[in-house]
Order: sequence, then C-alpha cells, then structure tokens
Amino acid sequence: MNYFIQLPLDLEITEQEFIKLWNQDENYTSLAVARKTEKNENQYVVITTGVILVTLGAVGVNIVSSAIYDGIKELIKKYKNRDVKIKGKENEDKSTTVDVNTTDKVD
Repeated sequence: MNYFIQLPLDLEITEQEFIKLWNQDENYTSLAVARKTEKNENQYVVITTGVILVTLGAVGVNIVSSAIYDGIKELIKKYKNRDVKIKGKENEDKSTTVDVNTTDKVD
C-alpha cells in the first residue's frame, strides 16, 4: 500500500532530504520505504504549488496507518523541531493521501 505524503513548504525540508532521513533509519524503513512520487502516479493526489510530495510504500500488508503517521511526526520533530498535524484519507485504490501541516516549533 502506498502513502502519498504531502509536506508543506514551511517545513523547510526538501523531498530528497525527507527521503534520505526516512530511509536511513531502520525504525522507519521497517514500516515503509520512502521514494520520489512519480508525476501522475496517483489520480487521487492533487499536486499544488507549496507542497512537497513523497511516497511511502508500506513493506508489509498489516502495517497500521497510525504507525506511519507516528513515524512522520517523530521524524519531523527530531530533525525540524516542529510538531505536526496529520490528516489521512483512504483512496478507492486503497492508497492513502496524507496531508501534513506544521504547528509552531517545539521549545
């Protein structure tokens, strides 16, 4: 199952940086492997200006979405010192579009 992660520009992280940070940690890659989202890969994702898009491909069929969401939150808090709010929407093809919004920096 694919998770299409939409990251806001104000997070100040590039697509390549997110992919590298995610894939270098076994805790995250045990859930999913990050990769660049190919153009027109998914009909449910609306690519807009101001959003960075990354695909997480779950490595197992029984991976729970909340574990993916927790991994995203942990990575962003660890490397960008920000808390995030995540909203996921399951698509008809069983992929999930995940909208990530940042909150204020953590003190």
